[in-house]
Amino acid sequence: MQAKRTLANVLRRDRSLGASDPDDRFATASSSDVELESADTAVVPTTDRLAEQEERASAQVQQLNDRLLRARTQLDAAMAADERAEAVLAELSAALRQLGKETEAAEKERALTELENQCVREDEDTIGAEIGAVKQRVRESVKELEATRASEAMATAKLRAAVEAATLARAAVISQQMSGNMTISRFEYEYLIGRPC
Repeated sequence: MQAKRTLANVLRRDRSLGASDPDDRFATASSSDVELESADTAVVPTTDRLAEQEERASAQVQQLNDRLLRARTQLDAAMAADERAEAVLAELSAALRQLGKETEAAEKERALTELENQCVREDEDTIGAEIGAVKQRVRESVKELEATRASEAMATAKLRAAVEAATLARAAVISQQMSGNMTISRFEYEYLIGRPC
């Protein structure tokens, strides 16, 4: 930049001096040539240096663009991963809620089953007691029935003995009173010949 300014100043001065004497113009032109040559030699390294700086700046811009592109790619990947993580988190939350509901339902079912089992055990105890009482009543009834049968058998035996004694007594009385035919009831006849009615 400094070299460009120097060159511009020399050119301005030459223009302003261009209207004077030809010798001065020549001297001025010579001095301008010398100054231009020195400015030119000063401008070339400056231009080269500017070109190098421009190349370096361009390379830095390219590097920054590459870094920006990589950063943008990483950001996109991170955002996609974040979205996937949010989706997975939402699925896990839903699964956790469902598991909580199922656990609660299973707990209620277990409590209900325990209550039913307790009722069954109580019913079993009650039914067992009732069965025991019924068995006891049946035993007592069987004993009473056996006692009644024994009593009936004794009564039947006594009745038979009484009927037999009465029949024999009557037969004896009748045979003494009559020596002929005697009339007896069918029951007495069947009894005497040994066939029950």
